[in-house]
Amino acid sequence: MTPRFKIGVLGLGKLGLPFSLVAARLNIVYGWDIDQAARDIINTRISDDSEPHIDGLLKDRVVVLAKPDIMARECDAVFIVVPTPSKHNGAFNPDYVRAAIESLHPGLAARGSAGGPLHIIIVSTVSPGTCDEIVVPGNAVLVYAPTFIALGSVVHDLEYPNLQLIGADGYPKLVQAIMGTIPMWKETEWRWLTHREAEIAKIAVNSFITMKITFANEIGQICHRQGADADKVLHTVGVDPRIGTKYLTAGAGFGGPCFPRDNRALEHETRDDSLMSHIDRLNTHHAEFIVREAARAWALVTDVNNPVKTFTVLGLAYKEGTPHKIESFGVLLTRLLQRRGFTEIHEGEGAPSLVVLALPMEKSDFRKCFIEGTVVFDLWRAHRYLRHEPIHYVPFGG
Repeated sequence: MTPRFKIGVLGLGKLGLPFSLVAARLNIVYGWDIDQAARDIINTRISDDSEPHIDGLLKDRVVVLAKPDIMARECDAVFIVVPTPSKHNGAFNPDYVRAAIESLHPGLAARGSAGGPLHIIIVSTVSPGTCDEIVVPGNAVLVYAPTFIALGSVVHDLEYPNLQLIGADGYPKLVQAIMGTIPMWKETEWRWLTHREAEIAKIAVNSFITMKITFANEIGQICHRQGADADKVLHTVGVDPRIGTKYLTAGAGFGGPCFPRDNRALEHETRDDSLMSHIDRLNTHHAEFIVREAARAWALVTDVNNPVKTFTVLGLAYKEGTPHKIESFGVLLTRLLQRRGFTEIHEGEGAPSLVVLALPMEKSDFRKCFIEGTVVFDLWRAHRYLRHEPIHYVPFGG
């Protein structure tokens, strides 16, 4: 198949590497990273990243290492996929984005205008107003095209996105053509906005999801106290098409590398007491509720003369399918249980008296896993068969 475009990718990290490999399905792709270890992955085609599909794509697809000046001279577009760490106030730091774009300037000076303008496409999440503050040479066009991905499913999320935002001045046809080579799913919703509109929309989408998660967990708490079934209640609520059922399941709170920091970024933009500040606080309150109820269940069945306060939280990653624990709800539960005087038991150290199942782990079978009398608190109600085991099974909101 004849490659459609020649594109560059600056930044070959946890998003940039999958992005470059997915883009190489239909394009000639140049890649670069200031980190030698990231470049070594391209050279050796071997990665120690646990991200699904990466190993196979490294073997099957070609990404050519090329410095930014070469990209600027030869590519149709260069994608900026570098970190934008959060500042103390919640806003995103654009320094790496600026540095990446500045590294293209020498090549742009030599590019001329014969090949048309270079489209510089920022994929990294940035705060509102960032793109308008970045000045690019006259033979370059700046575009904002953030992705909606999660660690553990990056390749899938790039190939089958629900939404693609494009923030640009006007409707550059080349951008749509290039971006159209990346997803495999043709049902993607495309939205063309200004730079600032796209910057706001990106963090607004993620923040709205955290609001739904928090609402579901609040209803779950009510059901837990009232002896009602949270699944039946929330499914009924979600049947209303104005609401929908996605992310409307009571369970763990939100976490990970995107949701919490996008919340804080949106909170920063409100510059006042905002809904997002309450969402963050309620997420922590939900963890405190879970720990309080788990400890209460433990106390109800524990011999007061021999109170062995040991626990294990199963599911410490922020989501299933990844080992990453970035702002994980399971890790938060662990800290709160330790503050209540419980001692964490790791594998091989003995049998805990309290076990919290923090992720659904529906493919796991926990029959015969726990000794008699163990309290098992199941946040997702995914292992109701444990009611028939000689343990104390407590489903949250069940």
